[in-house]
Amino acid sequence: MNAPIEKSWLQRNGVAVLVVAAILALSCAGVLWFFSLFRSSDAYTLALAAARADPRVTERLGTPIEEGYFPTGSIHINGGGSGNASLAIPLSGPKAAGKLYAVARRDAGEWKLTRLVFEDADARRVQLIASPAATASGSSGN
Repeated sequence: MNAPIEKSWLQRNGVAVLVVAAILALSCAGVLWFFSLFRSSDAYTLALAAARADPRVTERLGTPIEEGYFPTGSIHINGGGSGNASLAIPLSGPKAAGKLYAVARRDAGEWKLTRLVFEDADARRVQLIASPAATASGSSGN
Protein backbone atom coordinates (compact mmCIF):
# COMPACT_ATOMS: atom_id res chain seq x y z
CA MET A 1 0.00 0.00 0.00
CA ASN A 2 1.05 3.52 -0.70
CA ALA A 3 1.58 5.88 2.19
CA PRO A 4 -0.75 8.91 2.15
CA ILE A 5 0.86 12.09 0.85
CA GLU A 6 1.08 14.66 3.60
CA LYS A 7 -0.27 18.09 2.64
CA SER A 8 1.65 21.25 3.46
CA TRP A 9 0.34 23.72 6.05
CA LEU A 10 -0.76 26.10 3.27
CA GLN A 11 -2.65 23.35 1.46
CA ARG A 12 -4.44 22.39 4.68
CA ASN A 13 -5.24 25.99 5.69
CA GLY A 14 -5.44 27.80 2.35
CA VAL A 15 -9.09 28.80 2.67
CA ALA A 16 -8.57 30.22 6.16
CA VAL A 17 -5.56 32.22 4.94
CA LEU A 18 -7.62 33.66 2.08
CA VAL A 19 -10.48 34.60 4.42
CA VAL A 20 -8.13 36.34 6.88
CA ALA A 21 -6.36 38.17 4.03
CA ALA A 22 -9.71 39.34 2.61
CA ILE A 23 -10.88 40.57 6.02
CA LEU A 24 -7.61 42.48 6.55
CA ALA A 25 -7.78 44.02 3.07
CA LEU A 26 -11.39 45.13 3.57
CA SER A 27 -10.58 46.54 7.01
CA CYS A 28 -7.66 48.56 5.65
CA ALA A 29 -9.77 49.82 2.75
CA GLY A 30 -12.50 50.85 5.19
CA VAL A 31 -10.08 52.80 7.38
CA LEU A 32 -8.57 54.57 4.37
CA TRP A 33 -12.06 55.40 3.06
CA PHE A 34 -13.09 56.81 6.45
CA PHE A 35 -10.03 59.06 6.70
CA SER A 36 -10.48 60.27 3.12
CA LEU A 37 -14.06 61.30 3.94
CA PHE A 38 -12.84 63.03 7.09
CA ARG A 39 -10.13 64.93 5.22
CA SER A 40 -12.47 66.02 2.45
CA SER A 41 -14.96 67.57 4.88
CA ASP A 42 -15.45 71.34 4.75
CA ALA A 43 -14.68 71.75 8.46
CA TYR A 44 -11.35 69.92 8.08
CA THR A 45 -10.23 71.84 4.99
CA LEU A 46 -11.28 75.16 6.54
CA ALA A 47 -9.24 74.49 9.70
CA LEU A 48 -6.22 73.32 7.74
CA ALA A 49 -6.28 76.36 5.43
CA ALA A 50 -6.51 78.72 8.42
CA ALA A 51 -3.51 77.07 10.11
CA ARG A 52 -1.41 77.12 6.94
CA ALA A 53 -2.18 80.84 6.48
CA ASP A 54 -1.28 81.81 10.06
CA PRO A 55 2.29 83.15 10.41
CA ARG A 56 2.57 81.91 14.01
CA VAL A 57 2.06 78.32 12.82
CA THR A 58 4.37 78.63 9.81
CA GLU A 59 7.04 80.18 12.05
CA ARG A 60 6.98 77.16 14.37
CA LEU A 61 6.59 74.41 11.77
CA GLY A 62 8.20 75.89 8.68
CA THR A 63 6.77 75.41 5.21
CA PRO A 64 5.35 73.40 3.66
CA ILE A 65 2.97 72.27 6.39
CA GLU A 66 1.82 68.69 5.92
CA GLU A 67 -1.11 66.99 7.60
CA GLY A 68 -0.60 63.76 9.50
CA TYR A 69 -2.16 60.43 8.64
CA PHE A 70 -4.57 59.98 11.52
CA PRO A 71 -6.83 62.93 12.33
CA THR A 72 -9.31 62.34 15.13
CA GLY A 73 -12.56 63.90 16.25
CA SER A 74 -16.14 63.98 15.12
CA ILE A 75 -18.29 65.67 12.51
CA HIS A 76 -22.06 65.77 12.89
CA ILE A 77 -24.37 67.14 10.23
CA ASN A 78 -28.04 67.52 11.05
CA GLY A 79 -30.97 68.17 8.81
CA GLY A 80 -31.62 71.74 7.77
CA GLY A 81 -27.97 72.56 7.09
CA SER A 82 -26.74 72.66 10.68
CA GLY A 83 -23.97 70.72 12.37
CA ASN A 84 -20.80 70.80 14.41
CA ALA A 85 -17.28 69.43 14.28
CA SER A 86 -14.50 68.87 16.79
CA LEU A 87 -11.20 67.88 15.19
CA ALA A 88 -7.59 67.15 16.14
CA ILE A 89 -5.30 67.26 13.10
CA PRO A 90 -1.62 66.29 13.34
CA LEU A 91 0.62 68.73 11.46
CA SER A 92 4.30 68.68 10.59
CA GLY A 93 6.79 70.86 8.80
CA PRO A 94 10.52 71.00 8.22
CA LYS A 95 11.15 72.54 11.66
CA ALA A 96 8.76 70.70 13.98
CA ALA A 97 5.44 68.93 14.45
CA GLY A 98 2.29 69.72 16.38
CA LYS A 99 -1.46 69.31 16.52
CA LEU A 100 -4.27 71.55 15.36
CA TYR A 101 -7.47 71.53 17.41
CA ALA A 102 -10.54 72.89 15.67
CA VAL A 103 -14.14 73.44 16.69
CA ALA A 104 -16.55 74.46 13.96
CA ARG A 105 -20.25 75.07 13.63
CA ARG A 106 -22.44 74.76 10.56
CA ASP A 107 -25.41 77.08 10.18
CA ALA A 108 -27.50 77.42 7.00
CA GLY A 109 -25.08 75.09 5.22
CA GLU A 110 -21.97 77.18 5.97
CA TRP A 111 -19.11 76.09 8.24
CA LYS A 112 -17.47 78.63 10.55
CA LEU A 113 -14.55 77.98 12.87
CA THR A 114 -15.46 78.89 16.44
CA ARG A 115 -12.16 77.83 18.00
CA LEU A 116 -8.78 76.99 16.51
CA VAL A 117 -5.73 76.15 18.64
CA PHE A 118 -2.29 75.01 17.53
CA GLU A 119 -0.17 73.03 20.00
CA ASP A 120 3.49 72.39 19.20
CA ALA A 121 5.54 69.38 20.29
CA ASP A 122 6.56 71.22 23.49
CA ALA A 123 2.86 71.61 24.46
CA ARG A 124 2.95 75.37 23.83
CA ARG A 125 -0.44 76.52 22.58
CA VAL A 126 -1.38 79.35 20.27
CA GLN A 127 -5.00 80.49 20.03
CA LEU A 128 -5.56 81.10 16.34
CA ILE A 129 -9.28 81.68 16.83
CA ALA A 130 -10.48 82.06 20.41
CA SER A 131 -13.76 80.56 21.52
CA PRO A 132 -16.59 83.05 22.11
CA ALA A 133 -16.46 82.32 25.87
CA ALA A 134 -12.72 83.14 25.99
CA THR A 135 -13.29 86.34 24.02
CA ALA A 136 -16.16 87.39 26.29
CA SER A 137 -14.04 86.85 29.40
CA GLY A 138 -11.17 88.89 27.99
CA SER A 139 -8.68 86.03 27.64
CA SER A 140 -6.03 86.58 25.00
CA GLY A 141 -5.11 82.89 24.76
CA ASN A 142 -1.45 83.24 23.72
